[in-house]
Amino acid sequence: MRFAGLWIIWVAWSCAAGWGLSAFGALNTVGYLSSLPVLIIAGTLFWRKTAPPYPRHHTNAKWLRRLTSSYALTAWGIIAALVFFGAIAHAPSNYDGVNYRLPRLLYWLQENRWHWIEGLDHRQNVSGMGHEWMIAPFIAITRSDRALFLINFIPFLLLPGLFFTAARGMGMRLRVAKWWMWVWPLAYGITLQAGSIGNDLLPATLALASLSFASEAKRSRPALCLFFSALAAAAATGAKSTTLPLGLPLGIYWCWVAWSTLSPRDIIKVTCAAIPFAIPCSFLPLAIACLHHTGHWTGDPGKRSGAQAKHPVAGIIGNSIEIGCGLLQPSILPSSKKINENIEEAVEDEPWYQWTKKGNPRFQLAVGGEIPIEEHSGVGIGVTLLLLTAVVLRQLDRRRYANAWPTLQWVMLISTLVALLAFMSKMGTGGIARLSLPYLAISLLCLFFFFKRMPCHQALTGRWLQLIPAICLLPALILNPNRPLIPIDALANHPSIPPAYRQRIESVYQAYQNRSSILSPLLANIPLEDTIGFAGGGNHSALGLFKPYGKRIVLSLTRSNENSADWIVGTPEGIEKRVGISFQDWEAKKGYEIVKTKEIISLATIGPETWHIYKRIKPLQ
Repeated sequence: MRFAGLWIIWVAWSCAAGWGLSAFGALNTVGYLSSLPVLIIAGTLFWRKTAPPYPRHHTNAKWLRRLTSSYALTAWGIIAALVFFGAIAHAPSNYDGVNYRLPRLLYWLQENRWHWIEGLDHRQNVSGMGHEWMIAPFIAITRSDRALFLINFIPFLLLPGLFFTAARGMGMRLRVAKWWMWVWPLAYGITLQAGSIGNDLLPATLALASLSFASEAKRSRPALCLFFSALAAAAATGAKSTTLPLGLPLGIYWCWVAWSTLSPRDIIKVTCAAIPFAIPCSFLPLAIACLHHTGHWTGDPGKRSGAQAKHPVAGIIGNSIEIGCGLLQPSILPSSKKINENIEEAVEDEPWYQWTKKGNPRFQLAVGGEIPIEEHSGVGIGVTLLLLTAVVLRQLDRRRYANAWPTLQWVMLISTLVALLAFMSKMGTGGIARLSLPYLAISLLCLFFFFKRMPCHQALTGRWLQLIPAICLLPALILNPNRPLIPIDALANHPSIPPAYRQRIESVYQAYQNRSSILSPLLANIPLEDTIGFAGGGNHSALGLFKPYGKRIVLSLTRSNENSADWIVGTPEGIEKRVGISFQDWEAKKGYEIVKTKEIISLATIGPETWHIYKRIKPLQ
């Protein structure tokens, strides 16, 4: 919990520094270096204040016995090592991170402040910013993106301890908590993002951290722990606005612990002390910005973006099915495309499916892809199989005992389910399997109270059961297109791979590996001091144009800043949508001359797209 406290201090400092430096136009290297002493002093004071009253001695033999006695711990350690190796060997390539999260941060650093970005991708303005504020110091100081995986890898290392502390505070039995603290982090959506720049692992860990600090408050330092619990809950909403409904169960648990450990006066003091730090970490600053620029706090007035379900019941039905598919997603399924097409054909004429599709247009009934990938994965079949096995064995155990459910467990379970229903009724973005991970984690914490002990804990078979999630996860981790752990040429040219599938492997892995620098080859003849106007579509990434970081000026091309660009890099469709006239009419203005044309694969599902490079020859009228 002490390390988790340092992490929460880092999260709070990142958010406060990001907004604070933006207010003064100092969102740059000097600004972050100037504010760094605040972080160091806060971390040092916390570490000293939370020092144990007596030193703890752990011998190497004791740690070795722990490592060898728990197969789940050993499996988690091996998986963590593989994640770390893949992360340092590959550049960031997460779809959301590369397409709009990193580019929008670079736009802000370029202007030395946060600002509303004009362009085609509304996600650059309305998405939660906690993850980007944590990335900003790395980019501003190091001018590199190779260490950004630490933003996710560090909370991944903290996740088992946070899960254990929260589980014990929620009433889970000690042996059950010892099992699942190593198992839950091996969910597909969590482990696959542990080495990436995706932002789904962060809010899931922050939500558990809020519960963990509230649970720790029942044992020691209640005021300090409840302060950190409030910060973690606020930061979870700042990192991902989809966690806003989780404020219900987290708030209930916080209030229950605060009422049982503090006096009313101390509760008021802790609340007043937390609010100034929690506000910049939360979704509130972004909500105010969205309200100012769009007229609605979500940034989506009238549901124009299609990111919200049109009907709440359709949202619940469609998203429930997607979460269920995420729970059962296999570790590898080469024929997934054909299987999903057959499922689609079987249900497309059903009235319930048509009604659900109308009310939730992005709903997809699919069992998964060829392999789990971090952009779409949920819990996965490994954790689900172990959970189902534990339930079946418990029912067969003659020595089982019924646990009396205290009021708190019932209230937490019901409030979490209410929050999950509210979440599903609104969301229409797709990818619900990964977005629901924070909700599923807290639901499991409530449900595991039902287990008095894990089945066959002392038997060898029981110990081997703990390896199920890791075994199911390994193919996805090794073949992960974002960070493959084996040479792709060896895989594509293996004799057992059909020739038709070899081309698919080469195109997919090539697209993933080049994501972060896919437009870099277009910069060969463009001087560093010249300004580049990015005119790609809404799903194209400008990230490659910013490299080397801090050396180039890149504009999100619009009609108002068209004359400010020395060069324009874009597609015909992107130019048309950004300047508001046809591509032929824009070329007819003869303000720019074409220099180069190149075919580039941004998405493997779309294939090659034509990109043009233009050089300005005179101001446009």
